[in-house]
Amino acid sequence: MPRLAPSHRIVYYGDLDAEGVAIPARASINGARHGLPPVEPATALYRLLLAHEPTAGHTLANERATSLTAWLPEELRQAAHALLTKGERLAQEATNRNELRVEPDWRW
Repeated sequence: MPRLAPSHRIVYYGDLDAEGVAIPARASINGARHGLPPVEPATALYRLLLAHEPTAGHTLANERATSLTAWLPEELRQAAHALLTKGERLAQEATNRNELRVEPDWRW
């Protein structure tokens, strides 16, 4: 089986809800055990996502929301924290093809 080239960067974009924010944290822990770099948030994509109207989700306690949103960059933490503690969520699918086409900051 051919080996893949080493990864120097792992960027993640997922739902803004409890599980969607917990996934990259778990992935970072598991990846570190295998010598992978930490999982980074795709900041520009999350910025686009936060501009959308949230839907109903599960309400999180302040401490849990603080713990989960610590993975996000500081500029997005407050908005994500408020979303989670209000019982709202944003699915990554809310960012559409047209937005992605005109938003150059998400491409690496």
